[in-house]
Amino acid sequence: MAYSVSWDEGVPVGATTPAADIDTEIQKVKTSMRERLEQVMPDFDSDVLDPKLLTIQTDTLAARPAAPDYAGQMYFAYDTAVLYIGNASLAWVATGGIVEEGDDETPSQTLDCSAVLSSNQSILGGGTFRELTGWSVQHNRGEFYNGTSPTRFTAPALGDYYIQCDLEIENDFDATLAFSSNGGLPYVGQVRNVSADHRNCLSLNKILPLSAGDYVEILVANNSAPPRNVYGSDSTVFTIHRLA
Repeated sequence: MAYSVSWDEGVPVGATTPAADIDTEIQKVKTSMRERLEQVMPDFDSDVLDPKLLTIQTDTLAARPAAPDYAGQMYFAYDTAVLYIGNASLAWVATGGIVEEGDDETPSQTLDCSAVLSSNQSILGGGTFRELTGWSVQHNRGEFYNGTSPTRFTAPALGDYYIQCDLEIENDFDATLAFSSNGGLPYVGQVRNVSADHRNCLSLNKILPLSAGDYVEILVANNSAPPRNVYGSDSTVFTIHRLA
C-alpha cells in the first residue's frame, strides 16, 4: 500500500487519509508479520517467555530433508553455504563458508583437506608425468575430494591455497614431483635420483591462486626405464589449505 500526500503547509500530513484507515493497514502488516514469524517459530505467539531461539540443522546439501519441509525448520548446507527456511533458500552466507560440525555450529571460513595415497602406484618409465590417483581422505572441510574424479582436489571457493605433498618412492627411482592446476603445465618441484639400496622421499609445496571449481593434481614422472613405485598408505600425504 502507498500513500500520496500533496504539499500543503496548511494541512497536517496524513489529513487526507482517515486515522482509522491507517490503523487498519498497520493491523494488516502486524498480522502478516505474526503469520510469518509463526512459520519460522511455531510457538512465537503462544509462549511469551520463549527467548525465541531457533535450532538450525546442519549437514551437506545431499542430506537436506526432502520437500515439503516442515514450517519452522531451518537447515544450513555447509558444503554449498546455503541457508534454507522451509522450502525457501537464501543464497547468502559468506562465499565458501562452512559450518563446523558439532553441537555449537558457528560459521567458519576454514577450508582444508588432507589425504593419503590408498595404495602403491606404479609409474611407467620414459619421463612422462602421471597423476597420482585413488586417495583416501582423512580430513575434508569444503568437499575438495569425493573420488568421482580420483586424481583431483577441487577448490570450493576463490582464494589463495597452500598445497603440499610428501611422498616415498621405491629405490633406484629417478623421479620428478610436480603439481598441475586444471590440467595445465605442471609446477615442477624436486627431482631425486634414489640409490638402489634404500627408499627416499620427495616433498613439494606451493601457494596457488584458485577459483571455485579449479582443481589440483599431483604428478610424478619416472625418468628411468623400468616402472617404479610411489608408496601408498601413510608414506604419501597431500594437504591443501585456503589461506584467504
